Amino acid sequence: MTRLLILYLLLEGERSAYDVKRILSSPYIAYWFVLEDPSIYSALKTLAKNGFAKARKAGRATTYRITRAGAAEFETCLNRAWASNDEKEFQAALAVSPDLTADELRQRLQARLSQSKNRLEQLRAIKAGAMSPILAGREERLLQAECNWLVELTEGG
Repeated sequence: MTRLLILYLLLEGERSAYDVKRILSSPYIAYWFVLEDPSIYSALKTLAKNGFAKARKAGRATTYRITRAGAAEFETCLNRAWASNDEKEFQAALAVSPDLTADELRQRLQARLSQSKNRLEQLRAIKAGAMSPILAGREERLLQAECNWLVELTEGG
């Protein structure tokens, strides 16, 4: 999730490590994604080390810009996040997808709906043997709500 968010910011242009931290710490992002400062700085260094970003010293600050490999990694991370069962990963996919065309967004939402319906069926098949009926009930309601939301988005209802 951290990698996806940082790569998205770098797609917008070169940024200092401090700027990335400041943006990700803003209340508009931090409400959904609680990221510790060390993890942000560490992720930036790792992205540079792996060739996904280019680091440049600018006085005391280090700035980062995305590379072609980084743009490809962004797409890989985005696709993984759209398909993830992890709620925060999926939220990150939603957060960094405003540039999708209406058709691209609809396709991704429809794929997510299919995946959520499958997970709901799987849950209902194992629900009776779940280690906690409360846990299973909560998950069922969350998945059903997600399915309803996705139907509303994809069918314009």
